Amino acid sequence: MNNRFKKIAVVSPSAPPLGGGGITSSHYNLYKALKDHGYEVRMFTFGDNNAKQQIENDIIRRGTPPIIAKAIRLMTGLYFKCIDRSKISYQLADIVACSIGSLRLNKPLKQFNPDVLILPDQGCPGFFISRQRNCMTILCSHHNPMRFINETLWHAHSEKDAHLAVKIENRALQKIDKVICPSRYMADVFRKTYRFDGPLEVIPNIVDRNLISSIRINDVRRILSLPADSALIYIPSAGSEFKGSRYIIDIVRRLAKHTKDEIGFYLSGDLDSHMIQKLSSISDNVKIYAPGHLSFHENIALVKACSFAISPTLIESFGMAILEAVICGLPVVTFNVGGTSEIIEPGENGFLAPYLDFEKLIQFSIKLLDREYRSNMHTKTVALMSRKSHTDNALDDLLSCIGSEHPRVCRSSI
Repeated sequence: MNNRFKKIAVVSPSAPPLGGGGITSSHYNLYKALKDHGYEVRMFTFGDNNAKQQIENDIIRRGTPPIIAKAIRLMTGLYFKCIDRSKISYQLADIVACSIGSLRLNKPLKQFNPDVLILPDQGCPGFFISRQRNCMTILCSHHNPMRFINETLWHAHSEKDAHLAVKIENRALQKIDKVICPSRYMADVFRKTYRFDGPLEVIPNIVDRNLISSIRINDVRRILSLPADSALIYIPSAGSEFKGSRYIIDIVRRLAKHTKDEIGFYLSGDLDSHMIQKLSSISDNVKIYAPGHLSFHENIALVKACSFAISPTLIESFGMAILEAVICGLPVVTFNVGGTSEIIEPGENGFLAPYLDFEKLIQFSIKLLDREYRSNMHTKTVALMSRKSHTDNALDDLLSCIGSEHPRVCRSSI
């Protein structure tokens, strides 16, 4: 069967405009890229708990009733307080809370009758979704709960919780024909975590350039009363402990101290009011824009107006926000951790500071405060990302993998 005539189902926790996050963004971009290239593709969501069961532009939304999801998380939390007191646990809760939404996808998936089914790992929908007849099933490994164990940089996570989640995922892997990891780092972690003897391939997350190009810039400099040529700095997921929230106040303080010019910061994601208050009182030349959770389109509109990005992330499977930023032409300064080195080419589209070397992170960021240097880096970033043709190459690799007619066979398997 020619790829062009295959029906492809892309499963995701959510889809814009209702949901965001790295996995949702990755699978939505994949869905859009396949659709724009003429494939018959539908997106199926299992985590849209507040959405009515509906079809909109080939997106079929399902979820767990909010009151049930809340009860599941409460009961699971109480269970782990008894068996693993003082440890953070949410991996099993995510899976159980997503179970009803995942089960509700079985009927629409059967009606669609896909030739290819693409699943995410977080929430483990593959455990609850039935094996589709005459269908190649592919798992995209973005999450992997074992990455959060035995780390000293954040509160202790429950190993029992992670092992239970891995046990369920190993059961789900019995239905999987192929696994795709977005980075070599995630492929290595996958091999160490799961039991899977099928083909595994590294294919970077796809960003639909046409989709990003179609989104109009939302320049908030006017809202912040900033000069048109002032630096506006993007910090993704600024309230997340895993993405380096501990560094945010110091980043803003150090950059504000370095320059007399007015500078703005767009901080994406949810931040607590205490942090916003502290950030806003750092210096008179600092303006903070922290609108909280936004849809994919709203976020990209803001990112496109920014000058450069800083991501003090402590753990990164691949870095969807970082990839989106460089696609938008923003040089990115980040730590060399996880899959970030597979996106950032130092001096070309950003800089990689040695892991946890905060001083180096600040030094690179200060360089980008210079207008002329920043302009040159923007030009180099746009040129590099254009040459890399990231989306086309990644999509070609994915379609080549899908094109393997025999189970357990995949080009460029590693």
